[in-house]
Amino acid sequence: MPLTRLKAQRLGSLIGAAVHERPYRDNAEALARRVRHEDGAGRVLAALDRLG
Repeated sequence: MPLTRLKAQRLGSLIGAAVHERPYRDNAEALARRVRHEDGAGRVLAALDRLG
């Protein structure tokens, strides 16, 4: 859905589904386990240092 068509009520419904519906919650928990130990900010800073 293009952001220009996204309305507050629809966004609220989508957030509610993401929080309360089990499949969304399970997927979010699985993703959190995968990225928990990544250092994204550190990798960005290292890349910027390499650029000079």
